[in-house]
Order: sequence, then structure tokens, then C-alpha cells
Amino acid sequence: MNTKLVGSTVWAVYTESVAGEVRKGIIRGSRELVLDVTYDDERYAVTLKRVRVSQYSGGWKCLADRSTGSADCTLYRSEDDVLLFGRWLEDGEYYHWWARLCEVKHFAGEVDTQDRNGNTAGRRSRVKALLGTKCREEKKVTSPIPSKKRVRR
Repeated sequence: MNTKLVGSTVWAVYTESVAGEVRKGIIRGSRELVLDVTYDDERYAVTLKRVRVSQYSGGWKCLADRSTGSADCTLYRSEDDVLLFGRWLEDGEYYHWWARLCEVKHFAGEVDTQDRNGNTAGRRSRVKALLGTKCREEKKVTSPIPSKKRVRR
């Protein structure tokens, strides 16, 4: 069974941090975690394999410039949300990164296959109604440290 997730993500070095958004995240069974992450106009495809009970390790690829790197995280789950916390390696520098996610029934634009009565409907899902209140309110996290220069994760 797959679990679908959406939420925010942050990368930080000791002096500053930048924020992006996890547009889609899927926990495939209990063995793989895949994320579709956006930062500014760039998209990152992240694929992490389960290496221990709650630990995942793997890599990412920037779809714009094809750069790659490694990432790992520990997955923490509560009643309300999922937290990923780990390390991200990019351009030879390690960053702490985290993503706060909430479970959703459908991703934005995903087509439902059944209506409320179980009939095939083929309509677009109404994702906002399916997101938890906390996740809706905190969908995007802003950087806690203002910076005039753009920080590359």
C-alpha cells in the first residue's frame, strides 16, 4: 500500500536557510520514499531507499541542470503529520534538511476514479478539502534568516 504526502521542506547551514515545497511524496510500501521537490523555479526528484526501520538513504537529481547529489533522512510519524530530518549533499557541502508533510488522499490535479457512492466519476479531486488544517496553514515555510543573496542548497 502506498502513502501519499505533501508539505514543506527546509535546507539550512549554520548562517542561513532556504525553503522549498514538497509537491508530491510517496512512501512505496515500507521500502522506498520518493519526493517531487520545488525550490524557486527548480524541481528535484528525490529517491530514498529504506536502510533501517525509519531511516532512508539515496539521492536526488535537479531536473533543470541534471546535477545530482545524495540525501538521507529519518522518518518520524505522528498522528497528524510526517517529519523527515536528515542530511543533503550538494556542491560538496552538507546541509541539514527537513520536510514537514501531511498525508493526503489525492495530489493536486489527480483524477478520482470513484465518486462518493463508489461509481466511476473521472472528475478532478478536490485536494484542498482533503488536506489537514495544519498542513494547509503551513504549506510553505519561509526562511527564518533574511538574506540578500540567493543561497544554493
